[in-house]
Amino acid sequence: MKADVPKLFKVFKWALYPEVTPGVPAKVTIGGTDLAVSHFSQHKALAFQAALCLRDKQNQITAANVGGLPPTITSLYNNPALFADYPFHADILHALENASVRPKTPVYQVVSIDISHLISPASGIKPDQHGEDDGQSTQRRPAIKGLVLERRISERRSTRRRGADERRSTVGTLAASDSTEADAGRRRKPRLSEGARAERKLGWLLCAPRSS
Repeated sequence: MKADVPKLFKVFKWALYPEVTPGVPAKVTIGGTDLAVSHFSQHKALAFQAALCLRDKQNQITAANVGGLPPTITSLYNNPALFADYPFHADILHALENASVRPKTPVYQVVSIDISHLISPASGIKPDQHGEDDGQSTQRRPAIKGLVLERRISERRSTRRRGADERRSTVGTLAASDSTEADAGRRRKPRLSEGARAERKLGWLLCAPRSS
């Protein structure tokens, strides 16, 4: 943002996640990058060296300043090299020190959406009625309408994703029934997300072998 939209960066601000219980820090979930070496890797030693390279202090500072990835070494949050391009370092550290972990499941996105819909279903919010009794309807109604719209968009996206998955499953079944045994062995490589591509590129820039 600082390089691409400097005008917006000048007025861009941030804040800690709001407390649910006054005086008790919010328990936000931890995210990040997991580094591991596959049991099936043909270059285990080289892969392990790459993981060590990515997690060293200097590369964590570069990953934070260039890619926005929070460092995992606590002392780095007091390093002046992080201050200019990572001005929210103190708030990030505070959030991480009070964070919680996500449930272990390969379908976390589904769990997250379902919990949100069960705890705060969009259908249970009535913008035209909420707040009338406490005299704050004028101030609160726009925010509530925004929340309803956001949840409805989330529900629609979830529905579209399920429909797309079902269509892909159907197409895949039909294609498999018409394919030969030789074709069945071929698998299309999954497309990487933009975030995954950016992390891979950053990792290569940091730790690619240098020619002498």
